[in-house]
Amino acid sequence: LDYGYTDDATLCQQRCQAYSGCLFFSYYQSSNECFMKTGNQQRRTHNDVTSGPKFCADDINATSAANRYADCYKPGAVCLLGGIQESEGNVHVGGKPVCDDSWDLKDGLVVCRELGYHAIVKITKESNYGKVNPDFAMDNVMCLGNEATIKNCTYSADDDCGASEGAGVMCDTRTK
Repeated sequence: LDYGYTDDATLCQQRCQAYSGCLFFSYYQSSNECFMKTGNQQRRTHNDVTSGPKFCADDINATSAANRYADCYKPGAVCLLGGIQESEGNVHVGGKPVCDDSWDLKDGLVVCRELGYHAIVKITKESNYGKVNPDFAMDNVMCLGNEATIKNCTYSADDDCGASEGAGVMCDTRTK
């Protein structure tokens, strides 16, 4: 998924928590390399490596966060990843990001309403909530603004997007 350099395993895990597609990390002490992954299929057990999940079981937010991330990867599920609040983040459909080409307020409003919010504060582009997996669910989304789900909007399943082109939203959490 991605890698970088950190000073210790805790910082590597925190980097994983901030990265929308990361579910698992491996930290190599000898090189200070931090690898972020979408699964634990490549878990390392060498003495030089510390590997773990995005959230530890004793983390207060682990259960709700783990459920939120797990639900996001269900087929057709629409969710936001990478934001500090549940009401903001890069838009994902079935665990895959939506590309920001043609992304506008009408598209973002449909997503916010689908997620149970009545309005939108703003849209974001350029993977504002962290780089995304370059395997996109949708590109060139064109909503009218009255659709019940983003999946009812016109879009292309083929994309020409990269990890820095995730579409995002900040939904309005106020009541009507």
